[in-house]
Amino acid sequence: MIQIKKILFPTRFSHRSKWSIAYSLQLAKKYKAELHLLHAQVLWDDDPHNPAYHFSDKKELQTRLLNAAKDQMSTDLEKSDIQDIEIKQVYERGMTPSETILKYAAENSIDLIVMDAHRKQGVRLLLGSILDEVVRSAPCAVLAIHQKENAEPKFALYSSQDIL
Repeated sequence: MIQIKKILFPTRFSHRSKWSIAYSLQLAKKYKAELHLLHAQVLWDDDPHNPAYHFSDKKELQTRLLNAAKDQMSTDLEKSDIQDIEIKQVYERGMTPSETILKYAAENSIDLIVMDAHRKQGVRLLLGSILDEVVRSAPCAVLAIHQKENAEPKFALYSSQDIL
């Protein structure tokens, strides 16, 4: 039986993330787990090989993005019942969201990653490019949540063994 002590919820603050964060909070409460809310800040300026994406004032942009992420995460949490849940709000920089998520999960001994999923035309309930990479390489189980407009979300639990 899997022991869930640390749950990671990476967020881009999309409209779909509202269902996923609620489900993450329910899981954290049920298992008395620590919930890590991660926003991966990806700036193209970090890629020294791509001069087309360089920004003139990188520090100011990073500060504005970080403040916006903090404000949005606080807004998302204030509408939820977070009593008795240990929550860590984390803002990490990285080259890609999936790389940042995987690195954080490995370094923090995460037991479960909860992520949004969406359907692509003609493909079953699976996998956006970020979710695909996380499922394939995660050091733990990944719970993918798919939600349509005005419908209850659907859940699918994956581990890297399912994909290999």
